Amino acid sequence: MRLEIQLRQLTDADLAPVGAMIYETMATAYRDRGLLEPIADADAGGELARTYLALDPGDCIVATLHGEIAGAGFLHRRDAVASIGPLVVTPAQQGQGIGNRILAHLLDSAADCALIRAHVDSFATRALGMAYNQGFEVHGSTLQLAALGGLRGRGRPLAESENDTPAMEQRDLPELTTYDATGFGGSRQRDLEHLLATGEGLLVREDGEIRGYLLGRVEDSLAFLGPGTADSPEIMALLMARLGESLEKRATIIRTCLPTAQSALVQAALGMGFRMTSTDLCLCRGDVCPDDRAQVIGLPADVV
Repeated sequence: MRLEIQLRQLTDADLAPVGAMIYETMATAYRDRGLLEPIADADAGGELARTYLALDPGDCIVATLHGEIAGAGFLHRRDAVASIGPLVVTPAQQGQGIGNRILAHLLDSAADCALIRAHVDSFATRALGMAYNQGFEVHGSTLQLAALGGLRGRGRPLAESENDTPAMEQRDLPELTTYDATGFGGSRQRDLEHLLATGEGLLVREDGEIRGYLLGRVEDSLAFLGPGTADSPEIMALLMARLGESLEKRATIIRTCLPTAQSALVQAALGMGFRMTSTDLCLCRGDVCPDDRAQVIGLPADVV
């Protein structure tokens, strides 16, 4: 029987079923491996889809099979840089080419971008093969970490230190966007605006110039640290401790994601009570410009 796979743009009416699909697909994959689920529940999945629809209305795709929603994918174009994710196919319909169709469509939409990025769970071998077949290459890996019961160890003295980390305000966004773009390669101002409006952030300044920032938010019992960039691991560790202390008052688990290669920052996070839960691969297609600054990746990874 010929598969009737159709692609169309996501609409408001799709948010609830797509949100439930995002949650169930991710939760099933993680639970089957004894890993911490990446998002809280179906409502959080729906809110994620709603955010993407508001930020990138023309680049949110739904796949239907015989008229039923079977998959979804999201593209985030920021000047010459594009990020793909999440891309999900309901477990019952996997292995039928739906994911390939969604990925090919999103890549066609981003054909004018110099760099396309994606983060793929290291256990997702089918997704990795699909990405390799589309010309992606591995350019590093990231660690997903979680702290249960709040920060401890070296995190507490850092949080209680006298270092100044003023709260981020809307008036900081133009300067912050410029600072962020020097490493990211494109403007994420509207993403940063959204994250600040729905969460909170801290800055570090030296001689009046931004030297680091970190954003965070709380969803039910989960707190998320990221995204953030800093001139040094020490600055980022300070921001993680200080913002983590603020968020842990409203959450039982703090989650974050760090590049594996940033060993000093990973070591600092482990000293605060974070523990590694899983790993992702950073995949790129196009011209990669490495950013040597300390970074915290947004969760879901690379999606702001």
